[in-house]
Amino acid sequence: MLRVPRRPHVLRMSRQALLPVLALAAALLPAPASASQCREVPFAQLIREADVIFTGRALTWDAALATTFAVERVYKGSVAAHVIVESGAVKYAALAPPDRYLVLAVVNAPGTQPGNLYVHTCGGSRRLLAADAIPHELGEGTALLPLPAPPVASPPADPEPPPPATASPPPATASPPPATASPPPATASPPPPPERLVDPPGLTKDSYYLLVAPGLLAFDIRYPAFRLYTWGISGGRLFTGAGHFAAAAGAFFEHNLWINRVDPERGDRAKSLSYVRFGPEMRIGGSSPRIFGYALLRLGLDMLGYQGVSDFSLLATGGLGIQGALLNNRRLLLGTEPMVDYSYPLDYAFFRVRVFIGARF
Repeated sequence: MLRVPRRPHVLRMSRQALLPVLALAAALLPAPASASQCREVPFAQLIREADVIFTGRALTWDAALATTFAVERVYKGSVAAHVIVESGAVKYAALAPPDRYLVLAVVNAPGTQPGNLYVHTCGGSRRLLAADAIPHELGEGTALLPLPAPPVASPPADPEPPPPATASPPPATASPPPATASPPPATASPPPPPERLVDPPGLTKDSYYLLVAPGLLAFDIRYPAFRLYTWGISGGRLFTGAGHFAAAAGAFFEHNLWINRVDPERGDRAKSLSYVRFGPEMRIGGSSPRIFGYALLRLGLDMLGYQGVSDFSLLATGGLGIQGALLNNRRLLLGTEPMVDYSYPLDYAFFRVRVFIGARF
């Protein structure tokens, strides 16, 4: 029988030739998806959702990936010259030093230290290269003036030449007091101004609201003696846009009670009149973190109850209003709204000044 000799060197060469092929195949395999992948969101929406927007340089960061920034220019909100930005220890959202960044952050985020800001992985923060331009939607912004450098004591003037060797010692011992008197001018310089604290966005951020108006008097414009006792509630959502634009859309409910003091000749038939009104409402105007001024429009329905009989009438209301946001978190609302109501076909025309208290959520 003819035996064919084995060629082990051929097998070794084949295995070695497979190694580059396996390495290339591993390189071509798709990498696992990064946690930093985000759905595409319009930049204008990211601006609305951020409480604070600024550019600055990352100075240091700690083990929890919280970065300390030197702020250069502020585009939204209020921020100190140096501020700490947390990322929730998410490495994909961390802002590593020493690069410059455009930071879109929120305040009072759950889990953050008091006074610190928070950036989300998909919040829109980005590293700035030398040729990068700031998005035009942010406008010019406000440059944050750098803190003054600490004063440096100037060296004392050259002392007078020493007296001759034959001079008595007392003049020589009297020279140190002028030298020790020079430091006080350096320490007397005014301290640097304190850093500004982060100011909550208040009425410049989208939020829900609930308003309660206690009982007030309203009177018919044509018949001032016809007066009503009124209370009501309203709620909805505040929307903010570019600049100072703000609009609130919601709904209202009111209860009105008329106690007859006008025409006693009617006897028991008209001692009281009770009706409710409800419908949508819109407020359009401008806002700052603390103040919202606007024009008010309501359309609704009056439902009248009189001696067991119900009647309906269409309602239109127009007026003006102003409300302020109080407390440190700007969540308590106080305001007033003078307005004119007209109801058809009941033919009521009332002038009212509504005072309310409420809250933002």
